[in-house]
Amino acid sequence: MMHYARSIFKQIFVFFISVICLLGASETRAAAGLFLTPNPILADEIRNVLWNTVSFLKAAGLPVGVIMVLFSALLYMTAGGKPQKIKRAHTTLIWSLVGMAVLLIGQGFVTIVCNFLNIQTC
Repeated sequence: MMHYARSIFKQIFVFFISVICLLGASETRAAAGLFLTPNPILADEIRNVLWNTVSFLKAAGLPVGVIMVLFSALLYMTAGGKPQKIKRAHTTLIWSLVGMAVLLIGQGFVTIVCNFLNIQTC
């Protein structure tokens, strides 16, 4: 199982490195005037990039958090009084709530970063 996880991690890592290299190559060609590519992130300023990222993570992560809370409820119901299973359900509930809290305060984090970078309108 651990070997499989390492293999998946390596594949994901190679994919991201390949994407970064390809994006760098396209930017070099665009600077040389060979071809122009549209802006894929649809943001011209760092605050827009941060805000769009946080909005995406919140939109994608909150439903996952709700599903994890429901999964922890299922774990509680099927624990059958066994302390180890109850502890697993409790840990799952705690971490899913922590994850959802982090997602909810993410936009406040963007404001802190904008203030740190002295961006006036954030």
